[in-house]
Amino acid sequence: MQMRSSLTHAFLVGLSLCLLLTSCSTMNRDNQDRDEIQPLSRAQAETVLLTPQNLGPLYRQVALSDDDTSDPGCFATLFNSPKATTELERDFDRVGAQGLATVVSDVMSYRTTSAMTREFARVRRGLATCKHIDDTSDGVRTRLKVSGGFEKSSPVADEQINIWATGTFTSGGQRLPGGVWISLARIDNHAVSVGIFAADSRQSTDLPAYSKVAINRLAAVLAGKRPPPEKVAQPTHNNIVSEAQRLHLQPYFPKFDVQEIQNRPCKLLASAAIFLSQHDKVRPLRIRNAHLLADHRATVIPPGRGHRALIYSCGGTATWSDDIRTQVIIRLTLNARGQPFVDIEESAA
Repeated sequence: MQMRSSLTHAFLVGLSLCLLLTSCSTMNRDNQDRDEIQPLSRAQAETVLLTPQNLGPLYRQVALSDDDTSDPGCFATLFNSPKATTELERDFDRVGAQGLATVVSDVMSYRTTSAMTREFARVRRGLATCKHIDDTSDGVRTRLKVSGGFEKSSPVADEQINIWATGTFTSGGQRLPGGVWISLARIDNHAVSVGIFAADSRQSTDLPAYSKVAINRLAAVLAGKRPPPEKVAQPTHNNIVSEAQRLHLQPYFPKFDVQEIQNRPCKLLASAAIFLSQHDKVRPLRIRNAHLLADHRATVIPPGRGHRALIYSCGGTATWSDDIRTQVIIRLTLNARGQPFVDIEESAA
């Protein structure tokens, strides 16, 4: 796959590690007894990192990349932070799956909680303006829509930053849907980060599940205990299909529309066809018995210029404004610019 050398560990590790260095606290603990604040030792940090047992047989641990690819767009500003006292990472590649999928586990410590506080505040400010990335470097054009949240994956975390960036990667004439999902969670002056990178991949991106395991491992080590043998549940076939659909559709539709396209595809398409035809001289008034005919929701990507790619199509029975009832086909397509179109026509059958 042409994009592999540019987009696996070089890109994700850069994002994950640098974001990890920005983990911090909103609590002021400058007056805390300095004897109680210690960075993790290397041995402790090694124990905190996710393991092959946590991820299960769907992943294999891989060597760390030495590539120093720069972060794209506004991520370059977000990831400009001081070096941590202790920091380690471990990388995993998805095996036996279409496309590309990588999980990166990171852990780090600063000497003081106040240092974490300053970095966390800086990242929050940066995320407020980092909404889109359109960057070309190292032969790869990265176009991502960035959003964030602060929901905790585990109650033992003091706080957490979640970042989602979805869109497309283009290299060597290939345009692939993909994204980066990162969670950073802090306990005192220590933090864990889990990053998932996926390009054209049929893998689940259940980031909260991965993050929960990472946080619980950190909490156990800080308590002087052995981390629990937690395993991220392997996704079901339906989960994988759902994630693949979301990965391919999210760059082109608002989140609400993606959920509707996934959960009620033909009802949504029938309603859209009726609404868009409302000013036609002869228009459909009702479309009943709508059902899927062709489904490319989990694989669609924008086509070449001048063409449209089929996302999915539905058949049904339409009642028209001239009192005629016919069989119809409704299609949802995507053009080269990622713009969706709905069209309806009478079926020859």
